[in-house]
Amino acid sequence: EAPDYRSGDAIQTRLIEEFRKLSKLEYSARRGGAEDLIKRKSNFLPSVTAGQALAALHKDPTVAYHQKTQLWISDALYSTYFNEQTSAKHIFFAYSLLRAIQAKKMYLLDKKSNSKLTQTEEEQLSFFRLRGSIFLFLAAISNSLETILGKPIPNFFALTFNKNFTLEQAIIQWDKIIEVTGAFSNSLINGFSNGGLKDKTKVNAALGDFRRYVESTRTANKNSFLEFSKLVKC
Repeated sequence: EAPDYRSGDAIQTRLIEEFRKLSKLEYSARRGGAEDLIKRKSNFLPSVTAGQALAALHKDPTVAYHQKTQLWISDALYSTYFNEQTSAKHIFFAYSLLRAIQAKKMYLLDKKSNSKLTQTEEEQLSFFRLRGSIFLFLAAISNSLETILGKPIPNFFALTFNKNFTLEQAIIQWDKIIEVTGAFSNSLINGFSNGGLKDKTKVNAALGDFRRYVESTRTANKNSFLEFSKLVKC
């Protein structure tokens, strides 16, 4: 397995040690994907899932969804997301957003089984049922972070929380952003083609549409965005 092949390299060894010092997640440089999370303890983070979260945060949901294995095989792809700038805190930032989006999907599923959803919630759940939607939504939020934070982000690898959050605490912070931006998920549907996220032109266009929706509501959400921006270092 490709992730096992990389597990002993200098980058992965450093990341394992950084995660050990953080004591937030048990990071493992071995195979395993996002679909396996439910089978493992909540603080376990396989490197494959870390790669998917990083690719999506760096606005490439196509790699996150369709090339999660190739990311470890290709030297070019691997070094794009796992390099000297990649830190455990940055992976934590990306992964906690992934988990927050997954939690939102589960919340909507649970609510639907027990009560009636609003039309907006039905639309969000329909979106989250599409293959690759979680990574596309993650990339959309990432693509809107300059608007949310109210400042340029010259280096996305520098994005971290400036507080020592637990995973649960970080998910709560992201949930506030997901709550504000979730209504725009329908604008991302045009990013899908041929059963996934295979057309990068369509994906990028959808990410742009989403960002413009977020920008259009920036004044209305000023306080929420400001509070979140205080928690982020870039």
